[in-house]
Amino acid sequence: MATTLSDALRPLLSSGDFSDMTVVCQGKTFKLHKNIVCGQVEFFRNAFDGRFAEAESHEVKLVDDELCAVQAMFEYLYTRVYNNQSDVEASAIILHAHVYSLADKYNIQGLKDMAGNEFSEAIVEEWNTPEFVTTVKIVYESTPPSDRVLRDMVTRVSAKHIKVLINKDGTEDGDDRDVETGNDFEEMMLGQAQFGLDLAKYSAYGEVGLRGRRAKKRKVANLRGLPF
Repeated sequence: MATTLSDALRPLLSSGDFSDMTVVCQGKTFKLHKNIVCGQVEFFRNAFDGRFAEAESHEVKLVDDELCAVQAMFEYLYTRVYNNQSDVEASAIILHAHVYSLADKYNIQGLKDMAGNEFSEAIVEEWNTPEFVTTVKIVYESTPPSDRVLRDMVTRVSAKHIKVLINKDGTEDGDDRDVETGNDFEEMMLGQAQFGLDLAKYSAYGEVGLRGRRAKKRKVANLRGLPF
């Protein structure tokens, strides 16, 4: 079987052999290659173009990015895929949300589309987990209002399963619900006004509610036919 370019590059990412640049994120060091990384991401190309200190040190520190997403980004740059498993513990849905945001930040459209597709599949499996509440916060805090892809997905899923999500015991029967303390989903909504508004509009008007304002929307290939 012929060796693909991705197969050939994967060992370089793992070993760091012949690396000529270093990226550090949350204590983890990535030994990388400028021809591969800088050729695809303008941020890194600019960092090493000779006008900044990084050009001399050959090292960039990413202090504001999630390690799981950074790891996925470099895997994608070398292999055109990324693994759901990371050195950092993160559920699939949280990982894909972070990757989507990071890909938008560094303008890597292919990775952003891939993360959106992966997110659309993971949300079907993970909407009834504690991680879903965290994911909604991540989505609304890390994406601009004009980018509706992930926002619309979490809104649709929340509307579909709202009875379960607002009941503390995780069922549609509200008899055991702790009305005084509420639950994590309700507490999250109190801090995410835009999500609450989107959910109300979708519950009242359906898709028209989500599209009632000008918004930049990108089509994600795998969305059609999903059960939400």
